[in-house]
Amino acid sequence: MNILILGATGRVGGQLVIYGLQDNHHVTVLVRTPEKIAINNANLTIIQGNVLNKDDIVRAMHGID
Repeated sequence: MNILILGATGRVGGQLVIYGLQDNHHVTVLVRTPEKIAINNANLTIIQGNVLNKDDIVRAMHGID
């Protein structure tokens, strides 16, 4: 499954990323500061953007289940 997580640098969002990757899902995160994501995983895609920007959300939603 292709999952998009918004708020991945927060406490809850960070846990969701970990759980999604542990379950072998492809996880895409939309974050303002990609450097805050300290996970290196082939199933993780990091997109820099802002959840308040419609174009960034549309770009991040591409291919998401």
